[in-house]
Amino acid sequence: MGKGSLRPLCFVNKGQELAIRSARRELRGSANRPRGMALLSVTYGSGEEGGGEGRCPDGGGTGFQEEGKERGGSPCRRPIKGGCRERQSASSSLRLPQLRSKAFPERLSTRRNMQCSKTKEKLQEAVEQRRKEVRAALDKLEASLSAGAELLTEERLAILALPPDILLHRLKEGHLTPTAVLRAFQAKAMVVTYRINCVTEFIPQAEDWASALEEDPQNRSLPLYGLPVSIKENFEVEGMDTTLGLAKYLYQPAPRHAALVQVLRLQGAVPFCKTNVPQSLVSYRCSNPVWGETLNPVDTQRTCGGSSGN
Repeated sequence: MGKGSLRPLCFVNKGQELAIRSARRELRGSANRPRGMALLSVTYGSGEEGGGEGRCPDGGGTGFQEEGKERGGSPCRRPIKGGCRERQSASSSLRLPQLRSKAFPERLSTRRNMQCSKTKEKLQEAVEQRRKEVRAALDKLEASLSAGAELLTEERLAILALPPDILLHRLKEGHLTPTAVLRAFQAKAMVVTYRINCVTEFIPQAEDWASALEEDPQNRSLPLYGLPVSIKENFEVEGMDTTLGLAKYLYQPAPRHAALVQVLRLQGAVPFCKTNVPQSLVSYRCSNPVWGETLNPVDTQRTCGGSSGN
């Protein structure tokens, strides 16, 4: 038999044979018709919607089922709009992505842009509000340190001129108090940060920690007794933000001290300020949208370098 012919699987009567031949002729001619205009779709060895076995009225099987024909019924010769099921599903699958590509991306892009703008506005408002609060805290500390006089008095300058080992020796001997040394370092840090923007915040608990060290004379045996130290902004201090220069971390105070801060305090040191960092700590210059840029103390036209603005 020729290519594409259908061989019956049982004997048929004369009327059924004529119907089969007519179906074959229509199938051969459908190749020359325009797409989507096939009049008849024949599935080989199928019964109900492409499954099962077609039956002849006399009980014999024809070996094929014409689409639209029920079991034991006559062939359905009504035109099939849009062609066979495969063509209809293929055309539907082709049209759907085109509709999506035209309608959905524009709406989605507009919605995302609106959400991004709102998020940026909220973050910018948070940054501005935080800077106002920090500035107010600086003004308050400056008023407390100056008390109508200069920040860097002769006494404080003398303390700042001492090397760390001699400063520790005088603290342990009682010639200097942790509170006096702390206030000298706070005044110097304030003067410097006004010039190069190196301090993000002063730690408000520092004076309480210095006073607590003075209350017990046994604390003088601690290796870092009364020594003021600055903390890099990425280390957590209880009750303070740790942003890494990212605005989304504002107003999320740390619940506890970082391990480094705990160890320093146990050794008698007094953490008194947090210093600036590059955004996410991965830049050769010290700048971020939250705290600004730290300048070089020797030449303000140059970067301070490194990852710590201290």
